Amino acid sequence: MKILVTGASGFIGRHVLQAVSSKGLRPFPVIRAGSDRQGLEAHADRVRVVDLADPASCREAVRGAEAVIHLAGLTRARSLAAFREVNVHGVSRLVRACRDAAPDLKRFVLVSSIAAAGPGVPGAPRRETDPCEPVTPYGRSKLEGEDALREAAGPMPWTIVRPPIVYGPRERDVLTIFKLCRRGIVPVVGRSDKHYSVIYGPDLARAIVALAVEPRAAGGTFFVAEEKYYSYMEFVGAIGRAVGRIPPRPRVPHLVPRVIAMCGSLSQPFRRRPPLVSLSKLPEILAPGWVCATDAVREILDDVAPTDLESGARETAAWYRESGWL
Repeated sequence: MKILVTGASGFIGRHVLQAVSSKGLRPFPVIRAGSDRQGLEAHADRVRVVDLADPASCREAVRGAEAVIHLAGLTRARSLAAFREVNVHGVSRLVRACRDAAPDLKRFVLVSSIAAAGPGVPGAPRRETDPCEPVTPYGRSKLEGEDALREAAGPMPWTIVRPPIVYGPRERDVLTIFKLCRRGIVPVVGRSDKHYSVIYGPDLARAIVALAVEPRAAGGTFFVAEEKYYSYMEFVGAIGRAVGRIPPRPRVPHLVPRVIAMCGSLSQPFRRRPPLVSLSKLPEILAPGWVCATDAVREILDDVAPTDLESGARETAAWYRESGWL
């Protein structure tokens, strides 16, 4: 079975390639021109280059595919329009290309985000049946991308996966917390504990591939995460233990991230890449929590997220150290 994996050079993409191979299937990495190919050597003869802005390029990339796992997308951008160009219009072009050039496609899996659905708290975790309430431009674009898939798919079978916080080897944003723990202090925003659903990257990859070949997942939208959720204090504590230094976690008022976000937005015109924290990201940081229920995916898959945070943080820290990232 030929499974195309877009965004194959990214953090989750590389784990998905491994998960596809481990199931005895044939992964075809799909990357942008100029993407880092390090680590893709085992698939060098199957790499396909795509420009999601070009319908002809999309058609050529998907030709002959039996399944597509679409990971490529923007997580940082300077505007909602920039997010939409990739996360909405890029999805639409790729789906239409599949209908034109891969008419026998058995599944199109779109990897979206909990950001498309909106915040959730322990007493009211976000569920697939809830009305979606994205709070950031990124979240809006991911939700619109889901709608674009449904609109363009026609009879083509599709599945949507919404991960929460994803961490693991090769991940660069959560790496910041690992580094802060090593340095000895991690501030916690607000007086009350916020809770988060999380998943270890390799576990997410295996679940994505399992859903791609599971008939019961067709036409479904699924949160994929550990069944347990964690307060930010617990999240940082697990990372601290993994790096050998549990840092002080002083509480800081909401004013602090507001100032950091303002500085990030003001510096944006002078940066090559949009900052990690900006005013558009602020509603995500100040949200009451990002907790999702995983009942739906557990009804059709066994062992959805077998790696708990404590174990996953240790494995991630070990990879960071071996790779010179930490």
